Amino acid sequence: MIKLTGWKTIGYVGVDSGSLMIGDPCYLDDVDDWNPEMYEKWICGGLCNSGDTQAVQINDMCMEQAVAFSSGFGDGVYEVKALYKDYGRAVPTKKKGVTVWEKDIRIKEVKIILIRDD
Repeated sequence: MIKLTGWKTIGYVGVDSGSLMIGDPCYLDDVDDWNPEMYEKWICGGLCNSGDTQAVQINDMCMEQAVAFSSGFGDGVYEVKALYKDYGRAVPTKKKGVTVWEKDIRIKEVKIILIRDD
């Protein structure tokens, strides 16, 4: 039987800047003139290898669109895991034109393993 809930590896993220950023990619559509100076301002402005975090405002909206942080010991490839949870509701889905009821399993939490203690 396939386990549908719990922690599962969903991929890996490569880092060459010593930092990571989490945000909604649709906000990058608002950036018409991406350039290296913007990268330095948003991500490396005192952040790289400092162990600090920083809120990132990508466009003129009055909100923070991302969070950036240093990545563990720096550059590398880091495991990304997701916690799947069954919320106990049946959800209708169409399969080959027929409505079927499936479990409501969603990603509840995501974690990036930056430093392994084992």
